Amino acid sequence: MTMAKTALAVFNKLRHQTDARHFQIAFLGSFFLYGMLILGWKDDLYRFPLILGTAILVQATAQKLTRGTWIDQSLKSAMISSLGLTLLFRANEPATYALAAVLAIGSKYILQSGGRHFMNPANFGIIATMLITGDGWISPGQWGSNAIIMLLVFLPGLIVVFNASRLDTAFTFLLTLFCLDTLRTIVYLNWDWPVLFHKYQNGSLLLFTFFMITDPVTTPSHPGARIAWAMMVAALTFYAGTFMFMHTAPVWVLFFCSMATPLLNAIFRYKKFEWTETFRLKPILLPGMMIALLLPQTGKAFCGFYVAKADASLFNNKSQVIISRNGNRNTITMSSDYKGDVKDFAMVVPVPTVLKRNDIRVVENRLFRIL
Repeated sequence: MTMAKTALAVFNKLRHQTDARHFQIAFLGSFFLYGMLILGWKDDLYRFPLILGTAILVQATAQKLTRGTWIDQSLKSAMISSLGLTLLFRANEPATYALAAVLAIGSKYILQSGGRHFMNPANFGIIATMLITGDGWISPGQWGSNAIIMLLVFLPGLIVVFNASRLDTAFTFLLTLFCLDTLRTIVYLNWDWPVLFHKYQNGSLLLFTFFMITDPVTTPSHPGARIAWAMMVAALTFYAGTFMFMHTAPVWVLFFCSMATPLLNAIFRYKKFEWTETFRLKPILLPGMMIALLLPQTGKAFCGFYVAKADASLFNNKSQVIISRNGNRNTITMSSDYKGDVKDFAMVVPVPTVLKRNDIRVVENRLFRIL
């Protein structure tokens, strides 16, 4: 009950926030901590303070030159860009990270239309740095692919896009891309559904969807134009990823599609987004957030291996494992459909403690057929 009350108190406090950047900073920072503590990111940990320090310095200097003040609300955007670069970008040299931060923040003051920047800062910093130096890369594989990653990014992402009024952009992009992938993977190639779902459990794709393509300042202002623009990004992402074999296709496609935003804003007039627009966090999101916090991690196990004589012939098509727990006692039941002489081989199974003869017994195979 204490955990539930604490979560509810935090929820009630957050739901009255009116600036989506507060949520972005909190969630992106949490993703970075998750990467360090859970996923084991150990290399280049200096990149975050380096990128953050450079970004804030450039942002503060630009604000002083353009508005006469060193510190204002725009520093929040610099922190968001820094976290985005840290989560998605990798490089060999420290100078490359610093250059990415300079280009990301600098683009906000140089590439403008109608008094606003139209390129996503983190996106521009990543692509421009890779094109200039050839030293950087995007690493989607660092997140792994499992359900907990999907929920940890998806649910906070919903909060941010609700706040920034860009839910239509996120879901249009995902739905269009998913439909195109379904037509090719399931209908045309006749592959299984898990192959398709695996792609959408990637942390980098979900970060892109909820924290990059949905940037309310750099996406078209008009809802209709924004939906058409998101569909274009999805279609080009599908083409580049499927036929050009670009595993980082969304980031590259957004870089070029962002150049169409000024034109769409000029053709389809609509009010500009303001970060301080009133927002109330939807209570329906609370159960989903609690489920994400309580959802168990994916368990990874190794059930053993066969050993045999040099001239023995062993064939095993599949192995089945049943794991049950009662108190402090764990029971592992294994079944293998091997072909060969049972006297010619042995099976090695790793266990956490030394087993006694009475701990091992043979059960009927119908147990697996029932379950």
